[in-house]
Amino acid sequence: MELFLKSVDNLVDLLINKAQEQPEQTIFKFLQEGEAETDSLNYQELDFKARVIAAKLQNMGMTGERALLLYPPGLEFITAFFGCLYAGVIGVPAYPPRANQNLVRLQAIVTSAGASMALTTASLLPSLEQRWASSLPLHWLATDSIKDNSASWKQILINQDSLAFLQYTSGSTGVPKGVMVSHGNLMHNSEYIRQAFELSPESVSVTWLPSFHDMGLIDGIIQPLYTGFLGVVMPPVAFIQQPIRWLQAISRYKATHCGGPNFGYDLCTKIKSEQLQGLDLSSWKSAYSGAEPVRRETLEKFTHTFADWGFQARFFYPCYGMAEATLMITGGAVNNEPVYCTVDSTALSQNQIIEVEDRNTQKPKHLVGCGHVWLDTKLVIVNPDTLTQCSSDQVGEIWVSGGSVAQGYWKQEEHTEQTFKAYLADSGSRPFLRTGDLGFVKNGELFVTGRLKDVVIIRGRNHYPQDIELTVERSNVSIRTSCSAAFSVEVAGEERLVIAVEVDRRFIRSHRQLERRQQQSIDGCEAVIASELDAPDTISVIRQAVSQHHDLQVYAVLLLKTGSIPKTSSGKIQRHACRNGFLNGTLDVVQQWIETVPVQSVIEETFHSTNVKPNWVVSLVAQKLQVNPQAINTQQPLSYYGLDSVQAVMLVADFEQYLERKLTPTLLYEYPTIDALVKYLDLVHTEASTTSIDNNQAPPLSVELNLNNEALLDPAICRITDFSEISKNKSILLTGATGFLGAYLLQQLCSEQKDVYCLVRASDTEIAKYRIQQNLELYGIWDESFSSRIIPVIGDLSKLKFGFANDEFENLASKIDTIYHSGALLNFVYPYCALKPVNVVGTQEILRLANQTKTKPVHYISSVSVFEGSAYANQVVTESDPLLHCEGIYMGYSQSKWVAEKLVMAACERGLPVCIYRPPLISGDSQTGAWYTSDFICRMIKGGIQMGYLPDLDFELDISPVDYVSKAIIYLSKQNHSNGQAFHLMNPSSIHWSELIDWMQSIGYSVQRISYNKWLEKLINTSATENQALYPLLPFFSQKWSSKQLTIPQLYQKLQAPNFSVDKTLNALAGSNITCPPVNSELLNIYFTYLINIGFLDKPRHFISPISSVS
Repeated sequence: MELFLKSVDNLVDLLINKAQEQPEQTIFKFLQEGEAETDSLNYQELDFKARVIAAKLQNMGMTGERALLLYPPGLEFITAFFGCLYAGVIGVPAYPPRANQNLVRLQAIVTSAGASMALTTASLLPSLEQRWASSLPLHWLATDSIKDNSASWKQILINQDSLAFLQYTSGSTGVPKGVMVSHGNLMHNSEYIRQAFELSPESVSVTWLPSFHDMGLIDGIIQPLYTGFLGVVMPPVAFIQQPIRWLQAISRYKATHCGGPNFGYDLCTKIKSEQLQGLDLSSWKSAYSGAEPVRRETLEKFTHTFADWGFQARFFYPCYGMAEATLMITGGAVNNEPVYCTVDSTALSQNQIIEVEDRNTQKPKHLVGCGHVWLDTKLVIVNPDTLTQCSSDQVGEIWVSGGSVAQGYWKQEEHTEQTFKAYLADSGSRPFLRTGDLGFVKNGELFVTGRLKDVVIIRGRNHYPQDIELTVERSNVSIRTSCSAAFSVEVAGEERLVIAVEVDRRFIRSHRQLERRQQQSIDGCEAVIASELDAPDTISVIRQAVSQHHDLQVYAVLLLKTGSIPKTSSGKIQRHACRNGFLNGTLDVVQQWIETVPVQSVIEETFHSTNVKPNWVVSLVAQKLQVNPQAINTQQPLSYYGLDSVQAVMLVADFEQYLERKLTPTLLYEYPTIDALVKYLDLVHTEASTTSIDNNQAPPLSVELNLNNEALLDPAICRITDFSEISKNKSILLTGATGFLGAYLLQQLCSEQKDVYCLVRASDTEIAKYRIQQNLELYGIWDESFSSRIIPVIGDLSKLKFGFANDEFENLASKIDTIYHSGALLNFVYPYCALKPVNVVGTQEILRLANQTKTKPVHYISSVSVFEGSAYANQVVTESDPLLHCEGIYMGYSQSKWVAEKLVMAACERGLPVCIYRPPLISGDSQTGAWYTSDFICRMIKGGIQMGYLPDLDFELDISPVDYVSKAIIYLSKQNHSNGQAFHLMNPSSIHWSELIDWMQSIGYSVQRISYNKWLEKLINTSATENQALYPLLPFFSQKWSSKQLTIPQLYQKLQAPNFSVDKTLNALAGSNITCPPVNSELLNIYFTYLINIGFLDKPRHFISPISSVS
């Protein structure tokens, strides 16, 4: 191979050479909103930042290890990626999850890669670290706040065979595959791309593709560096919101080399004509299209739309590639128009190629050529059954070989052998990569026709049908196991997802009875309803589950008669036959739902009022989702209707257009129902002239709720048997064992020789136990003797019966004697709806477990925040006072704890033995100082030190050490008189907030006390640019509530907190030797020593540690 750069064989040497030869040349520019430049990097800066990060990683002993890369759009990912290369760390790019997105896929990637560290930015680290705390253990590092220690970096030996990074394919979430990409692969494919696209140092690229995606990383980041041209980067969300931004950037920078998946060009064709004024696309020499099927209709429509703006058909460059081949496999010649081939679709379904004219067949299939191979790459079309080469008129599997083919799948030897080491039966000359794609070669041009297997490709992402089917089968009890099929069909020029499932015959009447049933309609589709089957609900649940777990919108759902889904003789689902049956209408359907385009809504006409009306939002949502507006329930989450992430961003862009107001792209995840959305949008619309709304961070605080209606306990939950005292119990269930307080409760219980079943979210019991142990080790309280007493139980608090089958739930209930319910999602920013699944539903399911098989005592850890209602302001609240009032509780967390405690009280009234414990903010261990550093007070302390300012607030700093709280709970739970009681675990000797600030100043911290408003202003100005510990809490501090337009801290200041009596608690603890340490200089010294020793805080000038080390 004749390399463009002959002197280097790896990316590290490449960047070092560039930094020495052209240090000041700008290589990357970042457009934060897709418009103005907000950041840039030249070779010297990139080299320096890579050395800083690499030095840190090497000093941490990470060379040779795997590190997860979780970065928002921006240049920080680039510096971290090269920092890993410089350190010999194997990077694992991945997408940081949304606030409401589960971590299943990321957990699977971490487990597969064996990653021990996660790299991210200072702004993302707190929220990610908090969410990950209940998952697999990871060390976290914010790479944009590392102190310069670049001089200690040691260059390691790297050659073309050295592993550069792991590219996890967008496929199966159950069994993720990490493609091992070497430095040699990257150099080879970079040269491949350079030659194919005729790139030079004068080229310019503009990319909106995510950096964790192979195309975004290799073409958008590595290629500009390799060839030496300017790479302009914008966030994917900026493009999806307003595709015109991409075209404007291409025009402005005179870009020559830009592209993306087919759907990106489709989005561009929907840009309004008045937005195109001033565009000049004549510089665009290679508009590549790949990552998903390239469609002739899209190319022709795009060319027609933008012909007046300088775009020509010859600019299009259809290409083909995949992560297993680093990126690019085939591409045509620059300046040649796309090559089309029209074939008979019936013959194509039988793997035969019959070229036809449109007018000569009823079923023409238009295929787009994807070019040819380059350099030393060889491509053959192979019969997947005989492993011999196909004739020129046959479709077969695409096999490739060459220097870009990756090394295999990480730690998956069997899959590597099957995919990367295939040999032709009639020659066996060299190993090939089996792409799994079907196609044929005509006149030297590759045409891709589909997939050998049933992978669903939508918007450039692979989705394994078995994963979607598993989600569907778990979504509703009426769906038969292993009797579902997920497949795609082409609708209006794009691939759409169809779900076909068999319904259990127990939920369907006999076929004769079905025939007599009256036909009903769902969303305009005629269907037969089975009386036992709630078909509309089942269909809605399926759509919602697929949307939430796979970020896909479902086009059609078919409920099939029992035993009718096509299967092989060995019982395997025939997805292709299901697809044909759907298209031909031959499936035995009980009921079906197919997306229909509703009558054009009169959005423009309905948007006249000064208020945002629900029907206006419903019309816009219905149009985007292509559902009947009458089918939308404004109290249901939008995910219920199958909203995916791309549609969510586009919908926000529509709202911005009509409101003429900037909104956060995550708006629909923070306000998931139309009712909540309308309230917020109305606030934005009517107060557009004020600054009370933070446009960059939409306040995800809940709207007004009727909490009393939320606090309705399932009537089936009540006492069914007598119960034994805890002193006689041997088996205990503990929730929250991977949390802070839960760790200390577990320590206490294990020390008493109890068997403790710990409910944990994890993929298996081994990982669950590891997480539990790591959590206790983090706080220095692990003992090896605990291992034999801890029994992990894999479950999810947010799900009905923790996600167990009925027999599994009953089996667990029969084993447990007592329950300690400490598990909860603690977040001061999330709305009630986001916290409800864990905090409220989880509590009800705990009570259900206590009621199952035998009655079990429940010890519920609540919070003093349940008394934040205005009725309790400045009142004395005793342990015996009933919890009645919820008016004036604004925080979603406090609302969720109020509802949960009301459920516990309701269970108590029905005879269940319960005990309630209400701690305040829980501080660190009074002996060692060990503290959960993402805690509110820790963030306040660190954030204040970073800013040099703390707010002048009038409140008592009531914090109780975690060791006191845990010991008190366990002791009180064993007292016979505790049943039915509530206990306040407040600190009898708290200090005022101002005293803490005075003490911090006395030990040398430079912090000034200023008014809340001035402090908030400084926080807003600094949080986005500094490693600000308080950044995740900015909405909590800044969002104004109620007619008084006050923030939550201001509202609570105005109302004044209740005065909590702890007399009953102290009397109950008398004689136990359990006392709460006062908050004084001695305790603060212990805490600050710990926080300084672990590197959370910098050491002040006059600080003298009372303890030399912290375990």
